[in-house]
Amino acid sequence: MRFWYQIFPEQHFIVAGYVGRTTVADIKALAGHIWADPEYNQNFNGILDYTEATLDASPKAIDELCQYFLYSSEASLGRAALLVTRPLETALNSLFVRRMQQRNALQMFCTWEAACRFHGIELDRPDAQQAVRFA
Repeated sequence: MRFWYQIFPEQHFIVAGYVGRTTVADIKALAGHIWADPEYNQNFNGILDYTEATLDASPKAIDELCQYFLYSSEASLGRAALLVTRPLETALNSLFVRRMQQRNALQMFCTWEAACRFHGIELDRPDAQQAVRFA
């Protein structure tokens, strides 16, 4: 599993993505990297890109992930668009979105353009090769 992220401080925006087999531990690891970045602001909005990921998680693991984010003082308070294109990732992220609504405004989309419209932002899709990447 690999993940990447890019922070756009001027736009108050964060884009992050996953590539390959992705677990709850991977999602937490990426969050930790983003939270440690000096440009991170928990009020920034963002897009989480799962289009190149294969989620390896159960509904119980998604519930555990929700608990982690709901009770973390570092977790984002901004709006988030989750970009998904496959059935399994859509189903698991549906559970996540439903549960996290008590903290964030979250919605799922299947195109980059739709995710940007949700935020009212015009932003080219970042090149994962140019973003901060972790293997």
